[in-house]
Amino acid sequence: MDQNINHIDKNSFKTPDMNSCDVQRVMKLQDFRFWFDAIMKDDALEMERLLSTADTHMVQLLVNGHFEFQQMDSETHPLTKQIAKCFHVSYPIQMVAVYGKQNAFQILMKCGGNILIQDDFKNNILHLMCYVINGNPEREEKARMFYKWLVNTIAPEHLRKLLSEKNSNNLNAETTAVALGTMGLCLDMFKTRGMCIFLGHDECTDLGI
Repeated sequence: MDQNINHIDKNSFKTPDMNSCDVQRVMKLQDFRFWFDAIMKDDALEMERLLSTADTHMVQLLVNGHFEFQQMDSETHPLTKQIAKCFHVSYPIQMVAVYGKQNAFQILMKCGGNILIQDDFKNNILHLMCYVINGNPEREEKARMFYKWLVNTIAPEHLRKLLSEKNSNNLNAETTAVALGTMGLCLDMFKTRGMCIFLGHDECTDLGI
């Protein structure tokens, strides 16, 4: 059932009464639709308003919770088509990264968002950006803009880790970009100031370069 985000009762955000309520618990997106509406609109004020009604534990669920994005009650909801294009997106921080939502990203980080979070295949947000661009090439320019903004926003050690860590295919973000042909973003990664190039000889050989 749809909820009107302008008429959310404060009790809506109280911690659910469950024994295994933690940030790794899979939650259905439709139960938190008002929250993701605000994220997709990049509406920082609405996100802050919703978070202000939550207790500490629920804030962590909203910021770092593991959501099941594909299970929607209504196929007519606009989020369905948008999220269906994502690749293994399960966490809000991944969602804001692949869609380039700068305001939403800042709100999540301010509230303890885990920028280094990975999906079940060990993809971090940079891996996921490559996959989404591969399936939606019209998004590459916006993704490149978000990456350049990200470089100047997050701590250098976090950026270094995002660029260097490998997924379950043994590929880091740059080699993932090469393998998928998202060359614009790949070049941006290579040109990141102060970062070494993590694409080694063995990886180049594996990719047929």
